[in-house]
Amino acid sequence: MRRPRFEDLACPRCGHHDDFHVDITATAYLDASGPTVESDYFWDEASGCVCLSCHYDDRVAEFTKAAEVGS
Repeated sequence: MRRPRFEDLACPRCGHHDDFHVDITATAYLDASGPTVESDYFWDEASGCVCLSCHYDDRVAEFTKAAEVGS
């Protein structure tokens, strides 16, 4: 399976493709001053994704399908 890319995302509700909030997995150092990300981050088709235009919320896989339909 190919990992999703930002360029492949589009909102299935409104077609927006400029910016999103995506749930990522990363390793961080944590102390009293807060977290510091210490590794590469990871996101895939199962990650949560929110459109910053219409606030539609679903998995990245649904945003990728929208981009495929629009191409």
